[in-house]
Amino acid sequence: LLHQLGDPRVLLKLDLTRAFDSLAWPFLLETLRQYGFGNRFMEWISILLSSASTRVLMNGEPGPPIWHRKGLRQGDPVSPQLFVLAVDTLARLIKRVVDMGIMAQLHPTRSIPAVSLYANDAVLFCHCSPSDIIAVREVLALFGRTSGLMVNYAKSSASLLHCDTDEAT
Repeated sequence: LLHQLGDPRVLLKLDLTRAFDSLAWPFLLETLRQYGFGNRFMEWISILLSSASTRVLMNGEPGPPIWHRKGLRQGDPVSPQLFVLAVDTLARLIKRVVDMGIMAQLHPTRSIPAVSLYANDAVLFCHCSPSDIIAVREVLALFGRTSGLMVNYAKSSASLLHCDTDEAT
């Protein structure tokens, strides 16, 4: 659909650094509260998170437990769902920025999503305008500070659609 419009756009493929390991627990719990999960469920999730520990083998003997303070357990059946809920906040932030008029809507008449999320990757579309690109950077920085999920710009990429490099700088 965006390709058919022929308007200048930027496709940003974003990699979230150590995604499962860096998610801030307070952010996750606030996200669950915002979605309407009850206190009892959030207490269970808090217990699940705070009971995670790691032991390092030294000379074949397990060392003392190292208690985790952030992140989700790899292999835990509920972790992917919790991660998706937390990362969906990025899509909601982008939508709010568009609704406030800080970023331009992608399609002139249809409300189409600007963000597609999959595992620790996010694909984001925006206009080539400097104001939209600056807004995206600010939203990503805010999201990273609050969630613990930072964008790894070394593993991320930008593709220009129907625009030249002069438009996107």
